[in-house]
Amino acid sequence: MPKMWFARDGKRPETQSGSAIEISFAEAEIIASNGEIKFVGAEAPSINPDQPSESLKNVVIEVESEEGRHPSFLKTGFYLIAGVKPKVAESKLNEMRS
Repeated sequence: MPKMWFARDGKRPETQSGSAIEISFAEAEIIASNGEIKFVGAEAPSINPDQPSESLKNVVIEVESEEGRHPSFLKTGFYLIAGVKPKVAESKLNEMRS
């Protein structure tokens, strides 16, 4: 299953907060529906490394090779969900799972 985690702006790996949450591709697509899915590479990304933030600002979805493919997540690696804040992503996930 894909994994979703939240990150601060800054250099990796200091940016990731907490452990990843396993989600389905369907959940990932709904979470990303109000944003833009950007493939950022095979390694966990540094996001705005020159302007670190104290608060969580970014939603990242990780897809591993054994998880298969999905039309929105074709490559193995990490995707930044631009335009979606962690609180919104968490709220959407909670709604879907309740």
